[in-house]
Amino acid sequence: MRNKRRAGERTMREGREGVPWLVTATASVLAGALSGCSYHHVSSWSNFELVAPDPAGNRASWGLFETVSGDWKVVDRVDVPSPPQSVQQDHVGAKDDFNLLLVTGAKAEAGTLSVRLRALDGTIDQGGGLVWRAQSPRDYYLARWNPLENNVRAYVVKDGVRTMLASEGVELGDGWHALAITFDDDRIEVALDGQVKLAFDHSAQFPAGRFGVWTKADARTQFDDLAIAD
Repeated sequence: MRNKRRAGERTMREGREGVPWLVTATASVLAGALSGCSYHHVSSWSNFELVAPDPAGNRASWGLFETVSGDWKVVDRVDVPSPPQSVQQDHVGAKDDFNLLLVTGAKAEAGTLSVRLRALDGTIDQGGGLVWRAQSPRDYYLARWNPLENNVRAYVVKDGVRTMLASEGVELGDGWHALAITFDDDRIEVALDGQVKLAFDHSAQFPAGRFGVWTKADARTQFDDLAIAD
């Protein structure tokens, strides 16, 4: 995948200073997802810090997590990839509800975005995924894994409507799994547990945008070790 300097890179680099909970990702966080690519830097989050409600509507500092939709909370668990904290989505929504959590103050146009996730339960939907190039709560790219349907899929979401770009059947056991998306203006690759499941050419329909994690409907899911290499 072509490597180039990305729009928004300066924002991400400058935002690191003075943020004690931001850590440098080890190679293992993105293992299997970075083949053929070179990057200027990697940022990751293993302890999540949510934006507190702000009646004045002021934007929080770089690197916090903003609840766009759904019910997200930080949970303390010893059985997570990077103890003690992970972030969990608990909203029990309708079939067409999308639950979205985005990093504040950072944008990316290209790179590799990765996360570890564990499906807890859900009768309408399960699992979850990664969002990138987000322009608004209704406009973004999405790659998600669904253990109920036994598949991994990539979508573009425009005005709240999903259009599927690619799909592949996959069966995984319970527990934590690693999802990674490598993207630029011309191509998207989606890897699950270090194996590329989707790879296709695609002309980006959105410019550089925000990134984060996603679930649908009543899917209760935990996420840890969110990382971006750009």
